[in-house]
Amino acid sequence: MRTARWSGSLTDILNYTGLPDETPDENGLGGRGEDPPGQQDERQAVRVCHIISSFRPLIGGAERATEDLVCELRRLGADVVVLTRHHRGLPRHEHIRGVPVHRLGLDLPKPLGPLTFIVHALAWLAVRGRRYPLVHVQNIDAPLLAGMLAKALLGRSLVVTIHGEKNIVLKKKTTAGRWRVAWMTQLGDVFVALTGPCRRQYEAQGISPNRIVSIPNGIDVGRFRPATTAQKAALRNRMGYEADVPIAMYAGRLVALKRLDLLIDSWAALPHADSGHLLIVGDGAEKEKLQALADARGLADRVHFVGATDDVLPYYQMADVFVLPSLYEGLSVALLQAMACGLCVVVAGSPGNLAVVQDGVNGLVFPVDKPELLQERLARALEDAAMRKRLGQAARQKVEDTCSIEAVAKSHLAMYQELLV
Repeated sequence: MRTARWSGSLTDILNYTGLPDETPDENGLGGRGEDPPGQQDERQAVRVCHIISSFRPLIGGAERATEDLVCELRRLGADVVVLTRHHRGLPRHEHIRGVPVHRLGLDLPKPLGPLTFIVHALAWLAVRGRRYPLVHVQNIDAPLLAGMLAKALLGRSLVVTIHGEKNIVLKKKTTAGRWRVAWMTQLGDVFVALTGPCRRQYEAQGISPNRIVSIPNGIDVGRFRPATTAQKAALRNRMGYEADVPIAMYAGRLVALKRLDLLIDSWAALPHADSGHLLIVGDGAEKEKLQALADARGLADRVHFVGATDDVLPYYQMADVFVLPSLYEGLSVALLQAMACGLCVVVAGSPGNLAVVQDGVNGLVFPVDKPELLQERLARALEDAAMRKRLGQAARQKVEDTCSIEAVAKSHLAMYQELLV
């Protein structure tokens, strides 16, 4: 019995799999990665393709950071395109805040879904994306494999950003992961370190310091800013919260490593647990378990599961305290947003958090291995309004000085330009 073989060209593959072609998509936008008519500038010096597993409306810290970065790069004149995995119900091709986004591959379980994404991304770069000489991959999963193949087979320059201080260590627990990391260290041209621990993570793999550049995640400090007293009161009134009660919040994924069970237990032990509010903004696998825990602690009317939202800003602006009890972090975008909004932040002392938060200076820190101290730090933050104000102002200043999205994007542009010379 003879095995059937595909005899078509790469263009046939692109058309067969639903990848962008020369015709407009359902939104009336061209599918090749250009800006809409009238916004394209052929003189743009930097052309870069960002590859990430998921993108808006599927939002996490890496997705938020990448979206803000590519949009600011575009504003500064770069020609940017995003390749991401296709998920059922989302358009194949669209522009998000002016940046072309192509969702590639098939929405299938692992390993088939990621594999089809890698193949389709490589095909897109070979045929439709020839004008992008530089590929910037976000994280160590399928995007990294696609980027490494683009480097090895298509000769593209490769920039790697790994979000998470332990992602390489975790990946190396498997044989396949060890091979991937070894290949990455050989093929990557530049590695972006979000924090000091991220830099040390690269160096531990034998990556030379001259291939590592330190650039943090960036925040739009013009948008994420403290509310006035009147604005804060109006937000609380609109959302049904009292103006004079303490409100703490968490924003992010509801997964085990975030230790939200610790946060709920700590909240239950506070003297004002029956008068204040704890807002948990986000969604994830632990949601039902956490809701059951809050009910068991008698906090059903005090711990509020807001769910996922496209606009977390109002929650930052009406809260008093932001809490991040994670076991480990890279450089949390949610933390930076909260700091930019002038909140008093209470965080676990993981290296990623310590990159921006100094205990008693611009936030409160409890040791990762002493979770019982979270309750004490929370109580201090909620009971001392003067301290909250002082720490919140210092937190805002820290983000303005080191993590503004404009400065971060300009640092990326300079790195891209040096790499392409």
